[in-house]
Amino acid sequence: MDLSHFNMDGSAFENTPNPDCFVTLAAHREALDTLQGAIDDRRGLSVLDGLPGTGKTLITRLLKQRLGYEAAVGIITRPCADIQEFEDAILDAFRLNRRSTAGSLGSTLERYLDDLYQQDIAAVLIIENVHELPADCLDLLQRLTRFEADDMPLLQILLVGWPDFMAGLDGLADAAIRQRVYRHIRLQPLSENDTAAYIRGRIRIANGPEEALFSDDAIELITKRTGGIPRLINALCDRLLVDAARDQVHMINGERVRTMAFEQEFDPARYAPSPAQAPAVPAADLAERSLVDALTTRIEALEAALQRQHAETEEFRAEQPRMQQQLRRHDRVLTRMVPMFRALRQHHDEAKGVLHECRKAREQYDAMLTEPESILRTVTDMGSQIRALCDDAQACVATMQKVDQELRQSIAEAEQSRTALSAQCGETAPQIEQARRMTAMLRRMHDMATGQCTTLGAITERATALCESLPAYLARTEEVMATPQNTLKRLQAADNTLRQRIEAGENQCQHVEKALQRAVQTVCELRQQVEKVRRGDTAPARPAAPARLATPMPAKRLVQGDPASLARRVRDLRSQIESLRQVMPARIPVPTE
Repeated sequence: MDLSHFNMDGSAFENTPNPDCFVTLAAHREALDTLQGAIDDRRGLSVLDGLPGTGKTLITRLLKQRLGYEAAVGIITRPCADIQEFEDAILDAFRLNRRSTAGSLGSTLERYLDDLYQQDIAAVLIIENVHELPADCLDLLQRLTRFEADDMPLLQILLVGWPDFMAGLDGLADAAIRQRVYRHIRLQPLSENDTAAYIRGRIRIANGPEEALFSDDAIELITKRTGGIPRLINALCDRLLVDAARDQVHMINGERVRTMAFEQEFDPARYAPSPAQAPAVPAADLAERSLVDALTTRIEALEAALQRQHAETEEFRAEQPRMQQQLRRHDRVLTRMVPMFRALRQHHDEAKGVLHECRKAREQYDAMLTEPESILRTVTDMGSQIRALCDDAQACVATMQKVDQELRQSIAEAEQSRTALSAQCGETAPQIEQARRMTAMLRRMHDMATGQCTTLGAITERATALCESLPAYLARTEEVMATPQNTLKRLQAADNTLRQRIEAGENQCQHVEKALQRAVQTVCELRQQVEKVRRGDTAPARPAAPARLATPMPAKRLVQGDPASLARRVRDLRSQIESLRQVMPARIPVPTE
């Protein structure tokens, strides 16, 4: 077949039970849903029958595909001549070990079904062509239906065959099978509308053209010649497409269908039970045989429609208790929802009150947005004060440098006096010893001053860090303007921290001032001792230099300037003190009086 003529990916009318070629018709979809529902509900035995070629095998393949891994599905497709072959087929369907006796089959299968029951997995056995099973196989089938738990059958069985199978179960021995049938579904031949939908669906699955390939009269004749049997429809439509592709025809009309040779044309007499002896037809009625056949066909169609209507009515009656149960369930749900709706109404009213309060809070929030501006001004003023403190610290450092220079000059003069006194060490031993003690004390005071200077440098670095972090605090203040309360708390905390650090710096400055005063007092006492020694000396001595130590400036001016200049000044001060240590001798000889 030239598929390019109709732009199809493959043959649209293959006669294989391919689930991908399933056309969703109402009757087939309903049959598939009913069978799946019976298996999901663990109803036990179901029957699917219909004329040959109506799609029973395709329904079973789709059912297996739908169940997937939620059920263990076994399908028996091969014919079984005796009970031994039937037992082997059952074991092979579930991939169990082969047994030789019926008893072993029952025990093996029962253990397998119990394991699946414990795992909540349905065991499904699909038996095709059940109408061909011998009588002893039906007895085994009856025993299989007795595998039951307390709440459900252990084995879900689907019997697939011809319609005369159920008609043959009319004896007392077959009553157990007939009574356990939960659903009996019969696939009827397709009507003319279903045939048209089926043909269009198969062409659409094969990616055929959207426009119709078959005319309405062609659909009518196809339905009449095939009797609505999907297998015969596939065979006839496949031949028609081959013929149309050969003749380069894009539309198949009724004339082409009428003239097409088709050996498998539907004959109702072939599918009906053959009577024991057919009545003879009078010669006078031979002329009216065609009319009788047409009437018979119409009557059969009406009977089929009535059967479908009756089946739908029965299904509706069967579903009526479930629908009533659902209605009662909906009433209970509605009864539960009424207090929930009332509670929701109450929550709605509460939400309105909360919304009103939120609006009031929004107004207060808008009023508070103006407060951060004053806070920013306060922080700016604090920054100016901190900068002023830094200026004072810078001036204090300059003063400390001057004081250090004066100390160096005083220490140089003291060194000169010590040199002069070394010649008269014998006479001035007590004074020299006292001078040594004073020098040691001066060194200790120098160490204390060095520690205080280090602390002062740390305080200066902290103040500088605060100055540098002040713009970040200002930016953070602008970011948190949306939450004024939190901003006020943070600013208050920052203000407290700044005040604490400023107070700590002032305390450190006071300690430095006291240390400097003690150092100046010590130098003055040293000068007085030197003067006393000079006055007691017979040799002329060099007059002592007047005290030129300037009064130190307030300590709060020591933390002014940028961190680099302050660190440089502190290093200079340390180097001057170290040079002062080097000038002072480590050990002074003690003279005798």
